[in-house]
Amino acid sequence: MRPNESKFNYYNGIFGFDLRGCTRTDDSERFFATRWFIFNLLPLIPLQRYYLSETRVSSQQYTGQIEHVFANSVYKVHGRSRLHVGEIVRTYAYAWLVAPALVIVPVVHLMETTDRADDSTDIWLIIGALLWPFIGIFLVVLLPEVFRKFQRSPRPVSWRAEPPDH
Repeated sequence: MRPNESKFNYYNGIFGFDLRGCTRTDDSERFFATRWFIFNLLPLIPLQRYYLSETRVSSQQYTGQIEHVFANSVYKVHGRSRLHVGEIVRTYAYAWLVAPALVIVPVVHLMETTDRADDSTDIWLIIGALLWPFIGIFLVVLLPEVFRKFQRSPRPVSWRAEPPDH
């Protein structure tokens, strides 16, 4: 294992470390992101903010007649930064409030209105209640990418020497 290889890994989304709050890439194709300790895909503790570049790596594996294609991101750390309070608050709010509400609230509403609907609309409410979690999860994954694309560009990076270790 290369140094820092496990810095951003998690196991099946259950526990580990993940990058959240990624900023828009700057002119050098680098961005800021915060490393979080996660449990059940929910961010618990912000650990460190990094200045990174990302490379997509794909690999193929054959099992009998079936080809499996895997795509991973490899991050190169170019520097560290102090934690950004606004980014931490946005990450908590999105993961703990907005994302669950996007998935759960419409399903509860559809289930509630099923009792009051007439027979002709029951099937559409049931179909909606069954499909919405998938649509909601798609939106939960898509919205951070849309936010990242349209947010303002990060300020230019200015490097400072690290304080000496004593």
